[in-house]
Amino acid sequence: MNKTLEKFGFATVTSEGYIDQTAGLILNLRRFYPNIPIAICTLDKSAHTAFNSSDDPHLIVVTAEVVWGQAFWRNIIARMNRPELAFATKSALCDWFLNNHVTSLFLLDSDLLFLEPIDDLVSLLDSHPVVLVTSRHGIDEWDKSGRFGLFSAGIVGLTYNISLEIRKWKSACFDNCSAVPLSGTYYEQKYLDTFINIPRVALIHDLGINISQTFLKAMAPYQDSEQRWRVKDGTAIRIFHASRATDKGFPLYQKKELLNQEGLKVLSIATLDFTPRETLGSELNMAKIARRISIGRIWTNILNTVPYLSRKTMTLYRTCTLGELSLLDRFKETFIRKKTLLIRLQSQIIEGQTPSTDD
Repeated sequence: MNKTLEKFGFATVTSEGYIDQTAGLILNLRRFYPNIPIAICTLDKSAHTAFNSSDDPHLIVVTAEVVWGQAFWRNIIARMNRPELAFATKSALCDWFLNNHVTSLFLLDSDLLFLEPIDDLVSLLDSHPVVLVTSRHGIDEWDKSGRFGLFSAGIVGLTYNISLEIRKWKSACFDNCSAVPLSGTYYEQKYLDTFINIPRVALIHDLGINISQTFLKAMAPYQDSEQRWRVKDGTAIRIFHASRATDKGFPLYQKKELLNQEGLKVLSIATLDFTPRETLGSELNMAKIARRISIGRIWTNILNTVPYLSRKTMTLYRTCTLGELSLLDRFKETFIRKKTLLIRLQSQIIEGQTPSTDD
């Protein structure tokens, strides 16, 4: 590595439906870490325009096409929907950010709310190449762990020291990043299970880190006499995950929403016309209708009994219904060029090269 890189930074992926969440995250982080680099990877023009006009000297705005490279980006938009593009791109962003700007990072989901600094987690990256937050599935939920993974992809700490493993993660996401939890894969998250093989990986079991709706009832959150949020065993809540599944009346969710709106005003993008977060991506009307009447969900459940066939069917389904490219281009990218590009990624991993983004 010949470049002079910053020691540490934060990174997140965003799109037009998450501009407000990302604005809130930036404002939130800036109150605790005013001078730390933050990389924002944008999936579309609306998000790029929103954040590229910021006067924050430590905000690094980059397009998904840049972090993937034109050939790879063109290929995945031909066969992935919006959520799949976002989750797959998290791996590519980490690879790009660690090769161009920082030696360590925390990859974050934009719907996180930080109640306190996380200096202790950041300092772990000085002696640990990976920091993973456990998903907290109990042994009675082993089936859930097997489908969705042992770790959360909402908060992941990575360093330049494991660039090879990060590129393997990127290659796996390029090959298959699907919402269908089959054959041991689920979005980018299930692949994190393999990171446990890396020596000196740090596992975070802190109950106050990444608490979400899934755990709210079990954790019984409350405010102490000093109005500090804690879970039932007294552990302070430091990072709340305000996902779409969260009870909208929960105070920490409402606090995150207020922060999002404040972030839009601070970044001067409050008047932008962006798509609500519920939008799934650029699908044709036929796909939207099928989803609304649950045909796609029922079909997927049936085909889950034959994982290989289901994966191929879902690939064909996306190729036929996504609208970014012409139908002919989508078929070419999905069934002809994908294998060639995947081989290129894998050869770069073996040879330890910096990924080439040329066509």
